Amino acid sequence: MANAVYNNYKRIALQGQIDVETDTINVLLMNGTYVPDIDNDVYYSDIILSGNELPTAGNYITSGSTVTAITSADNTNNYGVLNFTDVVYANATFETGGAIVYKKGGTPETSPLMFFVDFGVARSTSSEEFKIAWNPAGALQLS
Repeated sequence: MANAVYNNYKRIALQGQIDVETDTINVLLMNGTYVPDIDNDVYYSDIILSGNELPTAGNYITSGSTVTAITSADNTNNYGVLNFTDVVYANATFETGGAIVYKKGGTPETSPLMFFVDFGVARSTSSEEFKIAWNPAGALQLS
């Protein structure tokens, strides 16, 4: 589940500038030293400048992978749920500390960050499958 929701995303989501069901949504992997700055990390270009995204290696490419959004409402607990299809990198070799979900625009400067998911501990893989399996309760909940 999201550990940090970027403030710019909160604003543009309320303005209707992101439609997770029709826009291109990507997930990119971050190294273990990245600390989200929810005020100043606004666009994918900010992440490029930080140097904290994993480099292209094996099946992982910079700018991440496109995912399909799954939205629902939990009427029992009264919240909206945003989830995604799982992301799988076959034969991967890297170490990552978390992932950023963002709307892919025409350029990095027009690609707003949405939220960061901290894996809690560095997750490493060596020539094996690496999978981001989203929390069944949702990648993001709005209550």
